Amino acid sequence: MPEKNKIIIASGGTGGHLIPAIVLAKELQKRGYNILFTIRKDDPSRQILLKEGFNFLETLASPFLGQNLNNSFKNLFLNFIAFFQGIGICSQFKANGAIGFGAYTSVPLVTAAFIKGIPILLHEQNLIPGLANRFCAPLAKKIAISFIETEKYFPGKSFYTGNLIRQEFFEKITESTKNLFLKSLLLSSEKITILVFGGSLGAKTINACLIEILPQLKLLKEKIQFIHLSGRDEETSKLKEKYSHFQIPALIQNFSTEMAQLYQCADFCIARSGASTIAELIQTQTPAILIPYPFAAKNHQAKNGEILQNLGAAKVILESPSFSQELYAAIIEMVESKEKRMKMKEAYKKITISPQNAAIRFADAITDIINSI
Repeated sequence: MPEKNKIIIASGGTGGHLIPAIVLAKELQKRGYNILFTIRKDDPSRQILLKEGFNFLETLASPFLGQNLNNSFKNLFLNFIAFFQGIGICSQFKANGAIGFGAYTSVPLVTAAFIKGIPILLHEQNLIPGLANRFCAPLAKKIAISFIETEKYFPGKSFYTGNLIRQEFFEKITESTKNLFLKSLLLSSEKITILVFGGSLGAKTINACLIEILPQLKLLKEKIQFIHLSGRDEETSKLKEKYSHFQIPALIQNFSTEMAQLYQCADFCIARSGASTIAELIQTQTPAILIPYPFAAKNHQAKNGEILQNLGAAKVILESPSFSQELYAAIIEMVESKEKRMKMKEAYKKITISPQNAAIRFADAITDIINSI
């Protein structure tokens, strides 16, 4: 066990921030580090951390900007309190290092760690850094990045790790296992399987768009089947009714704990272009139609998607008045051309650095920095 073995990880919010933090925490635990998470009060991620067996404390961290001036002042006050909560947590835990994973939830703790003289590292999941990591960057010793192109935003501090994804994504399944898995889902191994999801919280716009074009897709019902993760109960009920009405084979669920298998069983997927999704697509080499979330900070999802589109591994469709028909046309093209799907799959091989060792690269940097102080 390392002598300086106590590390605080500030994360939470969406799965895009939390999952990479958990992957790193597991690697650090293997090396003998004692990990404490900090998340915002009543953050849904608490359930995931409990399930994973990690200790965590909650703070009053809040978004930087409220919906109006009164909310902004309120949030400023709450973050001021969260900063002092962070001071207390750093002192009580006797932390030797602190790691921020972006989002407003990380800012008070990272700032407090800096005041306490605790070395800080950050992880940026997106191509274009978010406001939280931009704010915290001057306080950090090093900043791990998921895309080489992000280096210019943190000159002299960044180092490339790639994004951190769960271990199961590195476990390849055989064709026979794939067929058995589809059979267990009451789906056919003879049909083209289309995986649809909208990130950890779902995407109502994508759900609504699919419903709109299902009457046209009915013509392909003998060729295709869907695995559609809706994100919410009410969306699942609505989608089940529509897929059934148009007699299109589909498995519809709120979410799945078997995403690695679903990617590998899919002939292509339709998804948002969050950082974790991009990393998972790269690892599983799944052809994709990407629909960036239009309200993402600094349009970072569109920039993420462009990386795979430029590579030839994905097609990016922006939400617009013609969104539904563009998506329909893209689906038809993917279904009708196996050659296109295979070319998109092959395009991933142009990426030479595997995300498999991302957690190891990051943990090595943490160990070096902590031991040098």
